[in-house]
Amino acid sequence: MPRTQCALVFAMVVVGGITRLTHSGLSMVEWQPIVGTIPPLDQAQWQEVFEKYQRTPQYQKVNHGMSLEEFKGIFWWEYIHRLLGRAIGVAFFIPLLYFVIRARVDGALAWRLLLIFVLGGLQGALGWYMVKSGLADRVSVSQYRLVAHLALALAIYGLTLWIALGILAHGGEKSSPGGGEGVSPMWRRAAEAVIGLVALTIAAGGFVAGLKAGLTGVDAERTTWTSLTDAERQALVNHDHVTLFEMGAHPFLTLTLFIAMFERDHGPLEYQIAYGRAMEHLALPYPDIAT
Repeated sequence: MPRTQCALVFAMVVVGGITRLTHSGLSMVEWQPIVGTIPPLDQAQWQEVFEKYQRTPQYQKVNHGMSLEEFKGIFWWEYIHRLLGRAIGVAFFIPLLYFVIRARVDGALAWRLLLIFVLGGLQGALGWYMVKSGLADRVSVSQYRLVAHLALALAIYGLTLWIALGILAHGGEKSSPGGGEGVSPMWRRAAEAVIGLVALTIAAGGFVAGLKAGLTGVDAERTTWTSLTDAERQALVNHDHVTLFEMGAHPFLTLTLFIAMFERDHGPLEYQIAYGRAMEHLALPYPDIAT
């Protein structure tokens, strides 16, 4: 069950990203967990929903003049996003209830799974709290609520994946997540450091997206996954972490540190320690994040 949930949560994050990129998140101005499952079914219902959106600042200041057909294009992404959230809740709770009744999960694992279910419900409420911030005085949602929504999704995915890996390692639904037996403390710390760095990069990306900060960088700072300068490409090839940092290419820095942790000709954290020493000469302010 947790493995399937991992896939569903990942799909939810992808759909949420598409919803964000298409500016569809504010197209549904009401939160109706039960009634909202049914989309508009006729022209009159579509017109009613569209008129509610027309009263929002986003329509009046950004999308003024949008046709009903254009509105449907953004509505469906937000609808699918919310519908998938409901589906995940049902797909999680019913099997959990079955396994608990049949005593297929032990007490500790049952409580962990229940925690994920509760967090999923809170995620839905947090999502609406985020959307509300863009329905009154703003044309977009609060960047703080956006990052909170993203961070909770990351936490839910991480907890679900942790439980799934524990079940796989111990081979049974009754098994609780393992404690990483046989893993040296150094490697554990290295993995935790990289996970923390990845989470920090994701959170920073949420703020950059929420503030549209990527559009304010100078040309030399506009680093993307599909557009690299020769200097950035060479720094990636050489694992030149200091140069990557100085250029503001933090996502690539995270990637190279992650890869370095698994290179067999180096000990755990050796790359990270060497990187820290090489950074000692730098002083604030650090380079801007433009991606």
